[in-house]
Amino acid sequence: MAKYAYRDKDRKNIIYSDEAIEEDRDTAFFCPNHICNAKLYICAVDGSKSAYFRATKPDFKHIKNCPFGNSSTEFDSNDYDESQFVYEDAINNLLCNTKPSSQKRNPSAHGTGEPGAHPPRTLRQIYSLCKSFSVGNTYA
Repeated sequence: MAKYAYRDKDRKNIIYSDEAIEEDRDTAFFCPNHICNAKLYICAVDGSKSAYFRATKPDFKHIKNCPFGNSSTEFDSNDYDESQFVYEDAINNLLCNTKPSSQKRNPSAHGTGEPGAHPPRTLRQIYSLCKSFSVGNTYA
């Protein structure tokens, strides 16, 4: 699954999933991975969930280990607050040793509200974030 694809085989003309319209549903787009020849089609453009590109045709699947063929690293921007993202803090958090969690916990101290949006923190979250944008884009 991908949040963007290319309109042309040379991968010069980019299209983001949130820019796709109903008329694009039957149009084949090209995988962002330059060594993968998968043809992608827009899915969920009707608004049932966030639109995305997926290789739906069996003859034009992703190559093995293509990072855009795996939905487990999909970045959902609704879970994160871009305004709170600070690049230096993210890098420092990745490079710092974490404190071991304490075995003594008070179960009643656990929060009961809805989890709020936060900046991406883990390496997987940051990888998913980077993969959801083209190389020339910026975040925060």
